[in-house]
Amino acid sequence: IDLAFFLSTATKITHGGWFPLVFGLMVFLLLTTWKRGRELLFRQLRKDIMPVDVFFRETCEKTLRVPGTAIFMSNIDDGIPNPLLHNLKHNKILHERVLIVHVVVEERPFVKTEKRYNITDLGQGFFRVTMHYGFKDDIRVAEELVNNDAHGFNLELDKISFFIGRETIIPSKLPGMALWREYLFAWMSRNASSAADFYQLPSKRVMELGSRIDI
Repeated sequence: IDLAFFLSTATKITHGGWFPLVFGLMVFLLLTTWKRGRELLFRQLRKDIMPVDVFFRETCEKTLRVPGTAIFMSNIDDGIPNPLLHNLKHNKILHERVLIVHVVVEERPFVKTEKRYNITDLGQGFFRVTMHYGFKDDIRVAEELVNNDAHGFNLELDKISFFIGRETIIPSKLPGMALWREYLFAWMSRNASSAADFYQLPSKRVMELGSRIDI
């Protein structure tokens, strides 16, 4: 039946029917390039992730701790995120309390507020906080953390510093995707909205730490 419908309409392709086919192919190409590019990006980011036990043993105990709370947004749900390592490398300090926040968008429209948080105490003032949202929820990380006391951290916005990573994509001959698609993904990444906008973080409390990633 589908073949019969296709053959009956195929005669229209040369009379303008080619346009929706080409447009749909272009959209499909953009979506698949973005999806594959993000997979390659996360694969490279994971290579630079430092395990928590190694970080505590080799780095944390030797570093000056300063008052306040630092919140590091992380796309990866384990290890020490790259923005934290970059901040430590350049500023040589750690805050007395560090929250590593990972946002998960569930395959359901809404997540109840009481089921928003999964919290793991990593020790030495470090906590891993996983925040769950539905795909129709409004993601407001700063507002949730400050106004919702379900996590038990008693946070004040003027005493928090948010840190996010800003990756610059460098196309390379590494295996994974055709070079022209890597250039396309790099262009899409440059034009994508920032993580601060996506998480709705207060602009005056955010520090972006950039890195160059070969894919």
